[in-house]
Amino acid sequence: MLSNTNMDAPHNIPTHLVDADTLAELLSLSPTTVREWARQKKIPSMKLSAKCVRYDPQEVLARIMLENVPGDDGGPEILA
Repeated sequence: MLSNTNMDAPHNIPTHLVDADTLAELLSLSPTTVREWARQKKIPSMKLSAKCVRYDPQEVLARIMLENVPGDDGGPEILA
């Protein structure tokens, strides 16, 4: 089970970088959706190498909370 070590972080949101599978599980999404949203720059990601991409769950959640209106493709969209 993932642990939360930062008292300022929302409950059950890890404070360390995670892979697409873990982020997908946290957000109840498919890993494919996570990777596609990252590729489209809809959520923040960090490319550590050619095959290693990681996500900061707190940053992703903050982006989704700010842009919580689904777009035509189901991705987060900026509120007007």
